[in-house]
Amino acid sequence: LFGREQFGTNIITTKDYFTNVSISLQQPLFTFNTQSANLERAEINLENAKRHFNESEQNLIFNVKSAFYNLYKIKENVKILEEKVKQNEESYLTAKNKLIAGLIAEVEALQLEVDLASSKNELLNSQRSYEEDLANFKLLIGLELDDKIEIISNLQYLPILVDEEKAIE
Repeated sequence: LFGREQFGTNIITTKDYFTNVSISLQQPLFTFNTQSANLERAEINLENAKRHFNESEQNLIFNVKSAFYNLYKIKENVKILEEKVKQNEESYLTAKNKLIAGLIAEVEALQLEVDLASSKNELLNSQRSYEEDLANFKLLIGLELDDKIEIISNLQYLPILVDEEKAIE
């Protein structure tokens, strides 16, 4: 803002005030819009993160289910081996009584004794494997190793009826 005062002999004295205000905007016309590109890149990264999150979630669910059913399989195997040991004990006792009575050879009784020891060893290995897998399962689902859990499954066989004509089509 500036003012001017004019005077002279033949001019009436005048006072003028002038302003010089300007607003300037500088924007290149033909350049790459980096903000728009950054926004688009951020949206793509967000979609990738969501996809990776869903993939990780599905992998975790699969790993927990797989570990559970593997643990359940080992538990059922322990039950089967316990029954096998019980049957081998009965067979060995029967063979021992037959050996005393002279009805079978000593070799057969010794073979049944070896089978009994082998099945007991197999049972112990299976029980150890169950305990290890149970501890790993507890760690996988975030429980303390001291926590007591029991593996129970409600498996049901549901037959699926298939229409032969539709299957052929």
